[in-house]
Amino acid sequence: MNISKFTEKAQEAVLASQKTAQDMNHSQVEVEHLLLGLLNQEDGVVPQILSKVGADVSEVKVQIESELNRQPQAYGATQVYMSQRLNQVFGDAEKEVGQMKDEYISTEHLLIAITDEDKGAASQILKHHGVTRDRIFQVLTSIRGSQRVTDPNPEGKYQALEKYGRDLSEMAYRGKLDPVIGRDEEIRRILQILSRRT
Repeated sequence: MNISKFTEKAQEAVLASQKTAQDMNHSQVEVEHLLLGLLNQEDGVVPQILSKVGADVSEVKVQIESELNRQPQAYGATQVYMSQRLNQVFGDAEKEVGQMKDEYISTEHLLIAITDEDKGAASQILKHHGVTRDRIFQVLTSIRGSQRVTDPNPEGKYQALEKYGRDLSEMAYRGKLDPVIGRDEEIRRILQILSRRT
């Protein structure tokens, strides 16, 4: 696993999963640790995807944590290492990067690889909450659009208009804008300009 091919958020999730495994006295980092690390990124893409799919993020966290509490613990000076399942997820995420024509492994690639895994509890919990590969791709196009992952921090560029701007059309639709009074000539001129064919 080459950590330099991961985006910053993906690296943070991997480090968080290692820390969680150490804190829980687990001898190996599992896929469930990684999923918990992805879910704990409040400003990350994975919680947004799960919310838009319709899954309750806090409920998924609770189920993952209870699954992790069932794992055997190892006390003493033990070294934490990646499980074979987790290495497989990293390999699948790397294949997903190639299929999506991206350059870095991002958090959404890891989530897709986790849902594709059929052995562990993480994918079963996600499927129970309606998080499938197809639904992730549907939601991902609304979050990411046609952007590709070409630098280590792509998550900061997703939905830039929603983060830094206001949708005046949506506000007008909801009746949140003040009425325009005394600007009839300007409004007519704007409509004239906007309705031109060229």
